[in-house]
Amino acid sequence: MNNETNTTITTTTEVVNNDSVNATVATTDVVNTITSTTQTLLDYIDKGGPIAYLLMVLFAFGITMIFWKFFHLLFIKLTKNKYIYDTLEEVRTIKDPSLAISVARESLDEKIVAIESGMSTIKIIATISPLLGLLGTVVGILGAFESIAATGLGEAGKFASGISLALVTTVMGLIISIPHFIAYNYFNRFIDKIDASLSKDLDKLIIQEKQDA
Repeated sequence: MNNETNTTITTTTEVVNNDSVNATVATTDVVNTITSTTQTLLDYIDKGGPIAYLLMVLFAFGITMIFWKFFHLLFIKLTKNKYIYDTLEEVRTIKDPSLAISVARESLDEKIVAIESGMSTIKIIATISPLLGLLGTVVGILGAFESIAATGLGEAGKFASGISLALVTTVMGLIISIPHFIAYNYFNRFIDKIDASLSKDLDKLIIQEKQDA
């Protein structure tokens, strides 16, 4: 009986130990994979030179702006009634419905302009990123041909380095530009919907209030 119990305990211990070892190995593999990926990404960026690092700064700033704008517009959508009643309060003393609607829309346009803050930054990043990538391409190709002119085709490493700079910055510029263009157009559409909704609700409230008066 004791032998059977000892055998069971030993087997259970071995299973637990094996599971622990497997979990440790899996964790180590994940860490190594992340480290390797990070190192590869840094090496890839380093090949692009100063322009690649400038593009990364723009990317970090632009992504931050996109997230901020997303939550900002979401907050505006959830609190749009405040904009309606604030604007309605501004025209409450105007008796003519047509004039009240005209003044209210002018006030609403000013509020929409404030809501659009940050959109130009996203658009600028989307526009200049591929241009910076193209600049890196030109600089890289220029450096490659300068190395050929100076040393001939004997040192292929220098030539390859220049070509790497050309290719890396072009790819980075496009990768950064695409999501910013998508975000810019999406936010523009979102703001247009908010503007249309506010105008429609505001007109109804003004007409109803003037009729009741």
